[in-house]
Amino acid sequence: MVYNCFLQMEKSMFSKTSYIMSLILSIGFSGASGQPDLREVSGTILLETPVERKLHSLSPYARTRYGKTTHTKSKPNEITEVVLFIPQEQLPTTLSLKPDTFSIKQHNLQLIPHILVIPVGSVVNFPNHDNVFHNIFSLSPTKRFDLGRYPEGESRSVTFDEPGVVKVFCDIHAEMNALIYVIDTPLYTRPNQAGEFSLSSIPPGKYDLHIWHDILGEQVITIDLAAGDLNDLTIKLSN
Repeated sequence: MVYNCFLQMEKSMFSKTSYIMSLILSIGFSGASGQPDLREVSGTILLETPVERKLHSLSPYARTRYGKTTHTKSKPNEITEVVLFIPQEQLPTTLSLKPDTFSIKQHNLQLIPHILVIPVGSVVNFPNHDNVFHNIFSLSPTKRFDLGRYPEGESRSVTFDEPGVVKVFCDIHAEMNALIYVIDTPLYTRPNQAGEFSLSSIPPGKYDLHIWHDILGEQVITIDLAAGDLNDLTIKLSN
């Protein structure tokens, strides 16, 4: 009888141990925090129509300085100018942003890169690599600023604390322009040269995926990541 009681106690302890081990393993597979597995959406961006960008004539100041009237601005790969993101307000919990320091350089009468995507709270430096003065400014409601004129070798910076699109120009050279997309979500990405993109660390659920291009505009598609990842998505953009 004592022996049978001992066996029952041993079986009970084994059962409890097995339950605890299975619980630990389940937590391990779902992440150390106990949160559900995160999802990924990936695919390819296709441009169905060519993108036409206007190249401004050089300003009188630049014509005198460089002895030419045409702009030598390189044409960007329009695929890489696309921005994809999931708005913060659609997420089940607020994900923290990671502000950083970025740079738009002034070189060969260009602002490089033409499009810069940054999290809210980030700082952008504007170094002058040209042997002429520049005066970088913006009249965009998201962020108005005027850095004044400064020569080669100097740099000035701006902190962007509100989300939105900021159009950047040079007061001296009308042909110089760039766009800063200040974004309030950590879930954003841009395609590579082949148009391929991947956006990961997404909580399971259904979302609006925004696809933005400064000339082609913005389109929104619904993606369902409740059951798993979404791969091989093809997104076509046109005028």
